[in-house]
Amino acid sequence: MYKLRDHLYHIQNNFEDNVAIVKKLMKFDEVVQLFCLSTLKKANEGLEKFGCADHPSYNIKAMIKQIENIRQNDSLQSSYEIIFNQCVVLLVSYFGSAIEDIFREALEKKIYDRKLGQLENQEIKLTIGQLVDDKNIVDLFITKRDISFQNMQSIARAFEQYIEMNEIPRDKIVNNIILSQACRHCIVHNGSAVNKKVINQLKSADPRDLKPNLKIGEKILFNEEEIQVIIANMRSEERRVGKECRSRWSPDHSK
Repeated sequence: MYKLRDHLYHIQNNFEDNVAIVKKLMKFDEVVQLFCLSTLKKANEGLEKFGCADHPSYNIKAMIKQIENIRQNDSLQSSYEIIFNQCVVLLVSYFGSAIEDIFREALEKKIYDRKLGQLENQEIKLTIGQLVDDKNIVDLFITKRDISFQNMQSIARAFEQYIEMNEIPRDKIVNNIILSQACRHCIVHNGSAVNKKVINQLKSADPRDLKPNLKIGEKILFNEEEIQVIIANMRSEERRVGKECRSRWSPDHSK
């Protein structure tokens, strides 16, 4: 028996595992920081026993202070900015992968139950090579329809047209995700600089909490607080889409 519910919960758990990876990346310095501080503090304790901890030649306390304030060090700021931007790139990929997996499972469920609805009259042009390939019909359908799961507009159209879900609400949650997707494209393809394409993509993404006043040429720089907002919004949307799929295509929670 095909159990959509179990598949969707598995997708949700995978997404949470990937989010945890991003959170570890954001906090990578804390692991190094704790290791260094532990070593230096032990060394300082040893110096204190011999009464020379305050000697200028053994000023470990100053080193400890520098490491404790490492995130406020101006010379390291650019490195943190690169890491935080790459966290956004990862999150957009992980979110897109989770949403694509939900779409696949819902589409397979429709085909399995022969409840095709609007899909019944959808045409797919295939070559003989594609017909004998080991790809399944869902893979072929996604490829032929050119669905992008790193674009919320494309995601919304796909779920509304082919999974027959309700229209995805254009609220702050979705608009913040659109912002992250647009910025991801800039980070990867345009050296983190805002271009006209991004501005056009964000025209309808209002209201939103994140970077509401971007301008062409501005360098995109994310901070930890903004990434936490993206994580919360992506988690909320992934669960909303999964819940609606379960409600629509597995209402008794047994399939």
